[in-house]
Amino acid sequence: MRNRMWRLKRRFISTAIFCGLETIGHAGGNVNVGRYDSAHVVPAPRTVTIDGNLSDWDRSGEFSTYRFEEDKAIRYFKGCMMYDSENLYLAAHVGDSSPMMNLYNPAAEGKVAWRGDCLQVRVSSDAKLGWPLKGYEGQTDPVSASDNIAHLTMWYYTPKALACLQIEYGMDYHGIVINPDGFKGAYKKDADGKGYTLEYAISWKLLHAKEKPPKGGDELACVWQMLWSDEQGRNNLFDASEIRNPKSAGFVYQDPGSWGKAIYHKTGNLPPDTVVAREIHARKEPAPGFLPMVYTIPGREQAKVSMQIEDANGNTVRWLLGEAARVAGKNAESWNGLNDDGDPVPPGRYRVRWCYHRDVRARLLATANNAGNPPYHLSDNTGSWAGDYGTPVAVTANATHVFL
Repeated sequence: MRNRMWRLKRRFISTAIFCGLETIGHAGGNVNVGRYDSAHVVPAPRTVTIDGNLSDWDRSGEFSTYRFEEDKAIRYFKGCMMYDSENLYLAAHVGDSSPMMNLYNPAAEGKVAWRGDCLQVRVSSDAKLGWPLKGYEGQTDPVSASDNIAHLTMWYYTPKALACLQIEYGMDYHGIVINPDGFKGAYKKDADGKGYTLEYAISWKLLHAKEKPPKGGDELACVWQMLWSDEQGRNNLFDASEIRNPKSAGFVYQDPGSWGKAIYHKTGNLPPDTVVAREIHARKEPAPGFLPMVYTIPGREQAKVSMQIEDANGNTVRWLLGEAARVAGKNAESWNGLNDDGDPVPPGRYRVRWCYHRDVRARLLATANNAGNPPYHLSDNTGSWAGDYGTPVAVTANATHVFL
C-alpha cells in the first residue's frame, strides 16, 4: 500500500496559472468556443445518393474544424449541409484513430449513444423562431417547447453495421423517436483506418416542417457537436462543438442561444471566401473566457484523469475532471475562470493539479473444484486445483499463500 500511494503521489502534477477578471467568461461550461459563427446551407443537387460518398455533394459551404490546435492532425471534422423541399442533408468527414465505434444498441440504449462515436446536430426548422434562439433546457415556454427545435443524434451501431438516428424535440426534450421512417444514413471508413465519412438525409416531416420547409434567404439556428469515444465505443473521450454564437459560452444542450446561424442560400457553388473561420485557436493569447491547459499522459494506454483548480492557499475552487477517460499522449482541457458555483474567481494566482491512473484489472490465478490440465496451478493459467468431494467452505491467507 505504501508503494502504491507513493506512485500515485508522483503522478500528481501542478501548474501555476494567473487569472484576471478580463479573461473570465460569463457562463459555465468546459467547452471549446468554436471557429465559425454560421453554417452555410446550400441547395442540394437534383440527385443525392446516401452511400457515404460525397462526390455528388455541393461542398462549397463546408467548414473544417478541430478540438484543439495540439491534436488537430488526428482529431478533426469537416461538416456540410444541404437542403431541398423534402430533406435536410448532413455530412461530415471525421478524423478518428478508432473510427465508427459505438456499441449502444438503438433498440435499448439510444438515449446514451452519445457516449460512443457520434455526431449531434441541433437545429431549428421555423424561421419565425429567429436567431439567436430564446428558451432554455427544461423550460415550457412556447419557444423552449417548440416542435421546431430538434436534437439529432447520429451514430453507427457497430455490431449491426447500422446507421442510426435519434430525435428529441424542444428544449424540454420531448417526443423522442429512434430510427423513424423518413431518414437515410450511411457511413464509410477511410482506407487508412484513420477516419470516416457519414451522410444523412432527414425529411422535413421529421423536423415538423413538411408544410413550410426552410427556403433560400432564411436564417435559422444550428450547432454541431462531434463526439469521439474510446477504442471500445463505450466511453466518451472528447467532443468539439462548432457553429456557435460567439457571444454565448453556454452548454449547447442547455442554452439554444449559444447556437450559431444556419444561413440557407438560394443558390449553391458559393464563392471560396464565403466560409470564414474566426481562427481563435491561432491566436497567441487564449480565447476570451477560456484558459487552455495542455498536459501529457505517458505510455501508450488511455488513463482516467482527475483535475482541479486551486487558489494560492491550496483551496479547490473548481473541479474540472473526475476520472475522465483520456488517451495517452498530449491532451488539452480549458477553464473559463468560474468556480464550482458558477461565479467568477477573484484575480490572482491559481494552480492546476491533476493526476491519472490506469484501470484496475483482474488476473486469473487459479480456479477451484475444477480439474485442470495439469490439475495444479501454473503461471500461464493453464492448470487449476483438482476437484474434491465438495465445494470450498472457507478461505484464509498469509503473506505467500491462499488456503481453501
